[in-house]
Amino acid sequence: QTATMKQILCTIAIFLVLLQLVHTFDNGYHHDLTRDAAKNIGFSQDAAKLMAYSNNLVDIYNYFYLTKLKPEFDVLHFDSLFSAQEIITQWKIFAENSQDFFRELGARDSPNRNAYLEGIHIIGATLHTVQDFYAHSNWVEARTGSCDCFRTDTIMSYTEEELLDYGNQLFTGFFDTSSGNAGDSSDAYVSGSDGEHGGYCSGVNHDSASRPNFHKAYALGYIATIEWIRAIEGWIDNPQMWTIMRNFQLDDEESKEIDDDIIRVFRTYLYTTSGPGSDNDGHWKGDGSGDMNDFLDNYVKFTASQSFFRSIFEEYDYSAILANLYDFDYVPEINWPPYLPYSGDHVAIFIKTTYAENLKKPFEYTGSDMYVDIVADGHRYLDTRIHNKNVVNDALWNTILFVSSITPLVEVEYSLHNDKDILSLGNSGMIFYQLKLVYQL
Repeated sequence: QTATMKQILCTIAIFLVLLQLVHTFDNGYHHDLTRDAAKNIGFSQDAAKLMAYSNNLVDIYNYFYLTKLKPEFDVLHFDSLFSAQEIITQWKIFAENSQDFFRELGARDSPNRNAYLEGIHIIGATLHTVQDFYAHSNWVEARTGSCDCFRTDTIMSYTEEELLDYGNQLFTGFFDTSSGNAGDSSDAYVSGSDGEHGGYCSGVNHDSASRPNFHKAYALGYIATIEWIRAIEGWIDNPQMWTIMRNFQLDDEESKEIDDDIIRVFRTYLYTTSGPGSDNDGHWKGDGSGDMNDFLDNYVKFTASQSFFRSIFEEYDYSAILANLYDFDYVPEINWPPYLPYSGDHVAIFIKTTYAENLKKPFEYTGSDMYVDIVADGHRYLDTRIHNKNVVNDALWNTILFVSSITPLVEVEYSLHNDKDILSLGNSGMIFYQLKLVYQL
């Protein structure tokens, strides 16, 4: 009876935590942005994979991992900032903290392998915050208006005076547990739904392909990711250390550990749900994949497992990175912009699935779990499953590939799967449809 009661209480606690998840950037997009940008500017596959994994762990430990939650991570999502001045101050503090950390890292005598892992880990974790600014703010709308275009001018492209001209017309969505900034003078401004962070169906956010201007925010997130990594290279100011970090290699045992852990993280985001009727049903890449039974089963497996990199993430002291965030009485010393904008030339390829239907009788009455799996330019893009449906109209299956403008050809392998148990990241289950495309640029 005691064991049963503990299980019930754990289930209730998990459910209450999941009610918060509507306020996070869907983590499949965090993963792809980080990995693609890192690999496209010369990082090894293993280094890019570790950065993306560290990025995803920010939300895992902020929201999911009940026995090891890190509520201090609430300040890492760029929420609840209600004016250009507050946004500028937050960026300055965050950049100043990061600059101090990476300068110290680069100055260490005789750094060992753990130091290189520490650097890669903090790059990935801080990229979560950088990307969230463009997902959680109205920067896209403030800069593009009704223009159906994709701009690459991040906030670092503007002077402080130009930004201050926006006043309270530049802001990030209100999320009442994200910081100590949720009260005071901001209350009148966020009283309407337009200022809320929102979820898949409403709010300021661009967290998934269901939201207006998602693709514009995603493109800015990609450019901002490259900017941040290049800034860190300058802060470290140690070419030998940077080369080792960029070419970092895992051994076979470590690689398997990380791959297994990434699958557990993927399933956690894929299966999460706030219950029937919610618009918060899955957080890998959009709504529709959640299932409480699958989530609880995977959650038990996730908490029972451990990897060397997850141990590093859990035990790390983040206080230097988090110091003074949301403290608007603090005056950072760093100038604006705290680092230079990026002006590289890239091409975006968009692949969207608009309709899918299962005509095979074995699944006629039970419903399918369809999902899209794409391999392109050496990268794999696993989209969300649409749980228990035989017909999918205008699915949120949107893959965005970024390649250099000098790339002559891009090969894309596309497959549509049905799988009631998406445990092997697309390698199992029934393949409904496959094709190979070649894009000539």
